[in-house]
Amino acid sequence: MRKVVKIAGYLTLLCSVYLFYVFFSSLIERNDIISKGNKTIGKVLGYEYIKNDGGGLYVFTFEYFVEGKRYLKTSDFNTSSIDYNNGDEFTIYYDKLNPNKAVIKSWNETVGINYAGGILASTFLVFGLLMTFVKYKYIEPLLENARKGYLF
Repeated sequence: MRKVVKIAGYLTLLCSVYLFYVFFSSLIERNDIISKGNKTIGKVLGYEYIKNDGGGLYVFTFEYFVEGKRYLKTSDFNTSSIDYNNGDEFTIYYDKLNPNKAVIKSWNETVGINYAGGILASTFLVFGLLMTFVKYKYIEPLLENARKGYLF
């Protein structure tokens, strides 16, 4: 049983590393584009209200130009309120090497999801460390309680 717990601990640690990568790599990329990228002006072309179980969300469509080339994008985030109207202009930050990668500094995009993912990854990390490095005699009672159907 001790080997199973250690193996589960190592697998949990691997999962936490993967989750950190998935959730924070896009946040790091976003911050890099803002700090090292170029700026241009974007314009809201429209928005769509999508109903869901929790009410509804707005998804925006916008355009921007880089060296005369038009880029048309749909927001990769959703918001429950209208921050901009059709025709409103705002600053777009884009990757110099790939102008199709663009972010809007004033919009939160998926930042909240990334932080939530980071919390999830941290939880996996803590459990993985506990399962891997804490003496088995402390973990065994918890496993026995879980087998009986209660955790405390």
